[in-house]
Amino acid sequence: MMRPGAARWRSPGCDRTCGLTLTLEPGAVIEFPALSDDRAGGSDTTRSELIVSGSLVAVGTEEQPITFSSGALVKAKRDWYGIRVVNSPLLRLEYCLVEYATQGVSYERSGSDANYATVVVSHSTIQQTAGKGSG
Repeated sequence: MMRPGAARWRSPGCDRTCGLTLTLEPGAVIEFPALSDDRAGGSDTTRSELIVSGSLVAVGTEEQPITFSSGALVKAKRDWYGIRVVNSPLLRLEYCLVEYATQGVSYERSGSDANYATVVVSHSTIQQTAGKGSG
């Protein structure tokens, strides 16, 4: 769990939370290395991404949004791949900023219970992405 006032977290390549819930608190800043993936995995083996195979709950506030961004000094579209939530029962992004990614946010659900997932994205901005932002 990322707490308010915590130092910026610089994510390595492809992170996974299998069957767990990743909870981020208001004010959290997650920065991904630009044009780098030390694990050479995921959707783009040359860019870092956050892959959640559990639930992602990121609820910021208007005053303290949660930020997912590039860790580059000069940020650009496609610096990192984005957030992929795979077969998750819950994706909740409120008062979040996702920027300088290729995809932004993607949600992938399959199987017989695909219709029972909860996806909430509100009061959030996805900007400066090369793709469609969300899918």
